[in-house]
Amino acid sequence: MKKKIVSILAVCMTVLAISACGNNSESDVPNEQEATKQETISEALKTHKIWYVTREPAKDSRVWYVDYYDDGKVTRYYVLDAKVEMGDFTGLSDEEVLKKVKTMDDSPETDSYILSLKTDDTGNTPILVKIEGQDTGTIFHESTPSRSYTIYQDTYQGLTQGTGVADDQYITKIKEDEPMFILDGVDTEGIEVD
Repeated sequence: MKKKIVSILAVCMTVLAISACGNNSESDVPNEQEATKQETISEALKTHKIWYVTREPAKDSRVWYVDYYDDGKVTRYYVLDAKVEMGDFTGLSDEEVLKKVKTMDDSPETDSYILSLKTDDTGNTPILVKIEGQDTGTIFHESTPSRSYTIYQDTYQGLTQGTGVADDQYITKIKEDEPMFILDGVDTEGIEVD
Protein backbone atom coordinates (compact mmCIF):
# COMPACT_ATOMS: atom_id res chain seq x y z
CA MET A 1 0.00 0.00 0.00
CA LYS A 2 2.82 2.36 0.87
CA LYS A 3 4.38 1.76 -2.58
CA LYS A 4 1.07 2.61 -4.31
CA ILE A 5 0.82 5.95 -2.46
CA VAL A 6 4.44 6.81 -3.30
CA SER A 7 3.82 5.87 -6.96
CA ILE A 8 0.66 7.99 -7.12
CA LEU A 9 2.48 10.94 -5.54
CA ALA A 10 5.34 10.52 -8.04
CA VAL A 11 2.90 10.53 -10.98
CA CYS A 12 1.11 13.63 -9.59
CA MET A 13 4.43 15.46 -9.13
CA THR A 14 5.48 14.58 -12.71
CA VAL A 15 2.15 15.83 -14.11
CA LEU A 16 2.50 19.08 -12.15
CA ALA A 17 6.08 19.56 -13.33
CA ILE A 18 5.16 18.97 -16.97
CA SER A 19 2.17 21.32 -16.86
CA ALA A 20 4.30 24.05 -15.26
CA CYS A 21 6.67 23.87 -18.21
CA GLY A 22 3.85 24.24 -20.72
CA ASN A 23 3.44 26.86 -23.41
CA ASN A 24 3.50 30.38 -21.97
CA SER A 25 1.43 32.84 -24.01
CA GLU A 26 3.74 35.76 -23.09
CA SER A 27 6.82 34.68 -25.01
CA ASP A 28 10.05 36.69 -25.20
CA VAL A 29 10.14 35.95 -28.93
CA PRO A 30 8.29 38.67 -30.88
CA ASN A 31 5.46 37.45 -33.05
CA GLU A 32 5.85 37.64 -36.80
CA GLN A 33 3.75 40.81 -37.10
CA GLU A 34 5.85 42.68 -34.50
CA ALA A 35 9.11 41.54 -36.10
CA THR A 36 8.11 42.99 -39.48
CA LYS A 37 6.76 46.43 -38.48
CA GLN A 38 7.64 48.85 -41.23
CA GLU A 39 6.93 52.49 -42.07
CA THR A 40 7.25 53.93 -45.57
CA ILE A 41 9.43 56.97 -46.18
CA SER A 42 6.37 59.03 -47.19
CA GLU A 43 4.78 58.27 -43.81
CA ALA A 44 8.06 58.87 -41.94
CA LEU A 45 8.28 62.39 -43.40
CA LYS A 46 4.83 63.10 -41.95
CA THR A 47 5.48 61.64 -38.50
CA HIS A 48 9.09 62.79 -38.00
CA LYS A 49 9.51 66.55 -38.38
CA ILE A 50 13.30 67.01 -37.90
CA TRP A 51 15.83 65.35 -40.27
CA TYR A 52 19.60 65.81 -40.21
CA VAL A 53 22.09 65.70 -43.10
CA THR A 54 25.47 64.50 -41.89
CA ARG A 55 28.40 62.48 -43.19
CA GLU A 56 28.10 59.65 -40.72
CA PRO A 57 25.90 58.90 -37.73
CA ALA A 58 28.30 59.66 -34.89
CA LYS A 59 28.44 62.13 -31.98
CA ASP A 60 31.29 64.13 -33.54
CA SER A 61 29.85 64.23 -37.07
CA ARG A 62 29.26 67.73 -38.40
CA VAL A 63 25.68 68.48 -39.40
CA TRP A 64 25.32 70.22 -42.76
CA TYR A 65 21.60 70.82 -42.81
CA VAL A 66 18.60 70.37 -40.56
CA ASP A 67 15.33 69.92 -42.44
CA TYR A 68 11.96 70.58 -40.83
CA TYR A 69 8.90 68.86 -42.35
CA ASP A 70 5.45 70.25 -41.67
CA ASP A 71 2.16 70.26 -43.55
CA GLY A 72 3.57 69.12 -46.91
CA LYS A 73 6.49 71.57 -46.82
CA VAL A 74 10.14 71.27 -45.88
CA THR A 75 12.30 74.07 -44.50
CA ARG A 76 16.06 73.58 -44.87
CA TYR A 77 18.37 75.22 -42.33
CA TYR A 78 22.01 75.48 -43.37
CA VAL A 79 24.03 74.87 -40.17
CA LEU A 80 27.46 73.75 -41.44
CA ASP A 81 29.05 77.15 -40.72
CA ALA A 82 27.80 76.94 -37.12
CA LYS A 83 30.04 73.86 -36.69
CA VAL A 84 27.40 71.84 -34.85
CA GLU A 85 27.75 68.11 -34.40
CA MET A 86 25.15 65.37 -34.01
CA GLY A 87 26.00 65.16 -30.30
CA ASP A 88 24.91 68.80 -29.88
CA PHE A 89 21.31 67.73 -30.54
CA THR A 90 21.25 64.85 -28.06
CA GLY A 91 18.27 64.87 -25.75
CA LEU A 92 16.57 67.81 -27.47
CA SER A 93 12.93 67.75 -28.51
CA ASP A 94 11.93 68.72 -32.06
CA GLU A 95 10.86 72.13 -30.77
CA GLU A 96 14.23 72.68 -29.06
CA VAL A 97 16.12 71.62 -32.20
CA LEU A 98 14.03 73.98 -34.32
CA LYS A 99 14.62 76.87 -31.93
CA LYS A 100 18.38 76.17 -31.97
CA VAL A 101 18.73 75.96 -35.77
CA LYS A 102 16.68 79.12 -36.32
CA THR A 103 19.50 81.01 -34.57
CA MET A 104 22.03 79.52 -37.02
CA ASP A 105 20.28 80.32 -40.30
CA ASP A 106 18.12 83.42 -40.60
CA SER A 107 17.14 82.79 -44.22
CA PRO A 108 16.17 79.13 -44.56
CA GLU A 109 14.73 77.74 -47.78
CA THR A 110 11.10 76.53 -47.61
CA ASP A 111 9.39 74.57 -50.36
CA SER A 112 6.71 71.97 -50.95
CA TYR A 113 8.31 68.63 -51.65
CA ILE A 114 7.82 65.85 -54.14
CA LEU A 115 8.75 62.22 -53.57
CA SER A 116 9.84 60.16 -56.53
CA LEU A 117 11.06 56.59 -56.80
CA LYS A 118 13.78 55.19 -59.01
CA THR A 119 13.09 51.57 -59.87
CA ASP A 120 15.14 48.60 -61.01
CA ASP A 121 15.23 47.45 -64.65
CA THR A 122 11.81 45.80 -64.33
CA GLY A 123 10.13 49.04 -63.21
CA ASN A 124 8.43 47.12 -60.41
CA THR A 125 10.89 47.34 -57.53
CA PRO A 126 11.90 50.70 -56.01
CA ILE A 127 15.64 51.03 -55.34
CA LEU A 128 15.82 54.61 -54.05
CA VAL A 129 13.72 57.61 -53.16
CA LYS A 130 14.31 61.25 -54.09
CA ILE A 131 12.95 64.12 -52.01
CA GLU A 132 12.86 67.23 -54.18
CA GLY A 133 11.60 70.78 -53.77
CA GLN A 134 8.58 71.35 -55.98
CA ASP A 135 9.35 74.99 -56.81
CA THR A 136 13.11 75.27 -56.30
CA GLY A 137 14.16 71.85 -57.61
CA THR A 138 16.44 71.46 -54.59
CA ILE A 139 17.18 67.79 -54.00
CA PHE A 140 16.85 67.38 -50.27
CA HIS A 141 18.02 63.79 -50.44
CA GLU A 142 18.21 60.85 -52.82
CA SER A 143 18.96 57.48 -51.27
CA THR A 144 17.83 54.19 -49.71
CA PRO A 145 16.68 53.34 -46.16
CA SER A 146 19.44 52.79 -43.61
CA ARG A 147 19.70 50.83 -40.41
CA SER A 148 19.28 52.53 -37.04
CA TYR A 149 22.11 54.23 -35.11
CA THR A 150 22.39 55.25 -31.47
CA ILE A 151 24.22 58.46 -30.52
CA TYR A 152 24.41 58.80 -26.76
CA GLN A 153 20.85 57.99 -25.65
CA ASP A 154 19.11 58.93 -28.92
CA THR A 155 18.34 56.44 -31.70
CA TYR A 156 18.26 57.59 -35.35
CA GLN A 157 17.16 56.04 -38.61
CA GLY A 158 16.68 57.30 -42.11
CA LEU A 159 18.32 57.20 -45.51
CA THR A 160 21.86 56.51 -46.72
CA GLN A 161 23.22 57.91 -49.95
CA GLY A 162 25.91 55.53 -51.13
CA THR A 163 26.94 52.07 -50.05
CA GLY A 164 28.99 52.52 -46.88
CA VAL A 165 28.62 54.04 -43.42
CA ALA A 166 30.69 57.13 -44.31
CA ASP A 167 28.23 58.25 -46.95
CA ASP A 168 25.66 61.03 -46.66
CA GLN A 169 23.10 60.22 -43.99
CA TYR A 170 19.60 61.70 -43.84
CA ILE A 171 18.42 60.70 -40.40
CA THR A 172 15.72 61.46 -37.87
CA LYS A 173 15.34 60.63 -34.21
CA ILE A 174 13.14 57.62 -33.49
CA LYS A 175 11.94 55.71 -30.47
CA GLU A 176 13.58 52.31 -30.03
CA ASP A 177 10.35 50.42 -30.70
CA GLU A 178 9.47 52.28 -33.90
CA PRO A 179 9.22 50.35 -37.17
CA MET A 180 12.00 50.24 -39.74
CA PHE A 181 11.71 52.65 -42.67
CA ILE A 182 11.18 51.16 -46.11
CA LEU A 183 10.74 52.57 -49.59
CA ASP A 184 7.19 53.22 -50.73
CA GLY A 185 5.72 50.93 -53.35
CA VAL A 186 5.48 51.91 -57.00
CA ASP A 187 1.70 52.11 -56.66
CA THR A 188 1.74 54.59 -53.75
CA GLU A 189 -0.57 57.50 -54.50
CA GLY A 190 1.14 60.88 -54.88
CA ILE A 191 4.62 59.52 -55.56
CA GLU A 192 6.22 59.85 -58.99
CA VAL A 193 7.89 56.76 -60.44
CA ASP A 194 10.59 56.82 -63.15
